[in-house]
Amino acid sequence: MKSEIISMSVLIVLMINVVTVSIAYEDRNLKPEIIEIKKVFSQPRFNENGEYLIAKIDNIDSYMAEAGRPLIPFEPVKMTFPLGTKIGKIDVFHSPVREIKLDKKIVPVLPFLLNMKNEHHKIREDESIYNSFSPYPEKWFSYSLGGGIENGKHVTILNLYIYPMKYIPKENLIEYVEEIKIRIEIFPKSLHISDEKYDLLVLSPEEFADELSPLIEHKNNNNVSSILVTLNNIPMNGRDKQEDIKYYIKDAIEKWGIRYVMLVGGKDEFPVRYTYITYAYGNKIIDDEVFVSDLYYADIYDENGEFSSWDTNNNDLFGEYNWQNTGSTDDVDLYPDVYIGRLACVDENEVRTAVEKIIRYENMKAYGEPWFSNVVVIGGDTSPNDDEEIDEGEYIGQKILDTMEGYNGIKIWASNNEVKYASNINSAIENGAGFVSFSGHGTPTSWATHPHNKEGWIPYGGYKNLNIEALTNKDELPIVIIDACSNSKFDEISNCFGWTFVSNENGGAIASIGNSALSWGYSGSYTIKGLSGFMELGAFKSYKNGAKTFGEMWGETVSSYLSQVGARRALDYKTVEEWQAFGDPSLQISSPSLPPNRPDKPEGVTSGKKGVEYSFTTSAIDPDGDDIYYLFDWGDGSITEWLGPYKSGEKVNASHSWDKRGTYEIKVKAKDEYGSQSEWSEPLEIKIKFTFNSLLNKISEIFGDIIYMMLKNLIYGLK
Repeated sequence: MKSEIISMSVLIVLMINVVTVSIAYEDRNLKPEIIEIKKVFSQPRFNENGEYLIAKIDNIDSYMAEAGRPLIPFEPVKMTFPLGTKIGKIDVFHSPVREIKLDKKIVPVLPFLLNMKNEHHKIREDESIYNSFSPYPEKWFSYSLGGGIENGKHVTILNLYIYPMKYIPKENLIEYVEEIKIRIEIFPKSLHISDEKYDLLVLSPEEFADELSPLIEHKNNNNVSSILVTLNNIPMNGRDKQEDIKYYIKDAIEKWGIRYVMLVGGKDEFPVRYTYITYAYGNKIIDDEVFVSDLYYADIYDENGEFSSWDTNNNDLFGEYNWQNTGSTDDVDLYPDVYIGRLACVDENEVRTAVEKIIRYENMKAYGEPWFSNVVVIGGDTSPNDDEEIDEGEYIGQKILDTMEGYNGIKIWASNNEVKYASNINSAIENGAGFVSFSGHGTPTSWATHPHNKEGWIPYGGYKNLNIEALTNKDELPIVIIDACSNSKFDEISNCFGWTFVSNENGGAIASIGNSALSWGYSGSYTIKGLSGFMELGAFKSYKNGAKTFGEMWGETVSSYLSQVGARRALDYKTVEEWQAFGDPSLQISSPSLPPNRPDKPEGVTSGKKGVEYSFTTSAIDPDGDDIYYLFDWGDGSITEWLGPYKSGEKVNASHSWDKRGTYEIKVKAKDEYGSQSEWSEPLEIKIKFTFNSLLNKISEIFGDIIYMMLKNLIYGLK
């Protein structure tokens, strides 16, 4: 693929600044507040991609990715206000329009299905767009409104999607601008939400109440104010039991200030809401699956702070998009207003197992344990033979490891032959990990991927529920993220792949997130730009951006998708609606305190001899003044225990010897007394050299003292 800019002519269209006006709300009795935004853009450049071109604009990483349509870069801008704020006029001004004539078309988006039937359904050009003289997109910007939760606060969300370039396919012409200014009128208003009385609302059938009591007690004893309400105590205020529950959650937000909601029970124990999405290409229906969405119970408010029924067309079909290709679509913002998670337990034993695992995990402050720093990424070539020759599962895995800087990456990949056998996956998990990510194809009970550019499946026989049930990692429990079809489809298989991790009595996982239906992805490097690949990577970005609980990790990922990609078409709706969380949403997965600063580069010798012990020092500052513990990694596969506690800024000393010649990197990590961990320090390189004494010592170990003394006398006699 060529990376140079293709030669083209640039014409300046003589046009003064244009004003685009959109009026969403007006109140003549109130004076609006004004917000202004200015964006400056580079001239688009174009990289060759076979028979097409890929458009690039400096510092823009988001793309309009709609099946069969041109891939167009755009800049998302997210703004939040107190819930109930009204948006007035949005005026857009832009610089003169310039033109670029292309000699190839802009590349269309190519989605594929993440099931295990090799049904990639690669779609080429949408003729309604590529045969059109109309610009795509039509305007220089679009916007969406929503009501959601951010940093624990209920907010109105305004998303601006700014398009610095348009494409006129029939003329193969680009129009672009170098500057866009946006002027927004807002009318501030805040809905009343009660001062916090409870953090966590647990909803459950009556038969699980006794088993849940220890969890409620544990939460209340650990500053997570919690209440258990059984389903028989929920009043009938809606059209069915599901809507009764949703209204109850709304009341709990407004009366108690709850932020977390835990649903307990599988499909038969706790009511589920089915949603209706049709993905069609022209008149051809490609995917019209009906599936469960727990997001229904989390998306309580619309952008105006009103109850969101998920049935705006009143046909008793919920969360619709173009159902049966009729255009029947519900106007829903899809933003979660509470952080939600489900324990899909089918009996009392599963409830006890989940509760005991949660309590042990939080009591041990798992996020502060050394094993928590391990991140296992599992994948291969999700879409073989793509134009870029990229193995999507490994590409996403590397992006995850780049995001999780300071963590230890364990790669179970097709390219290193580690994913060939299910036993390798289990070994990596049983060695302890804070996070595990699967990227590939799935069914409700299995996962697999492809070798590079081959259609065969690995691991041989797949990675199945039986493999998960065999895990014995005890309390070293990861959070598992699964990017594949239907692995969390608990309404079809009660012990589905994602839930089996959590229900394992001897280990498995503490929580998981996966898809409750058939899921879709993009091939090549665009796999992370939208659909399921965005969600997989987005979960880790949410964690590194400050998510402290499992529910925040889930919720911030959904919100990020809606703000950065947008709910434009059927597959966007489906992507966020099927993102199923199994686990306690209030589960503490990161320290509530600030982590220590990055430790100083270790100080000590930079060369040495085998078998000789050397000392090294470092220190770190904790922004909260907390006591600090240190972990040394000696670069030879060995690490220390956590050393400490030490006062903030106090130097720590540790010693080590190396048994083999070579060059090693010594690095240090710090954590505070609450378990919040720093990044790894800059490494110190040490070279360990060969010596006669080390050789003689080895001979003594093997052959005994007599041979040792003979050789020693001989060698030193020669000297």
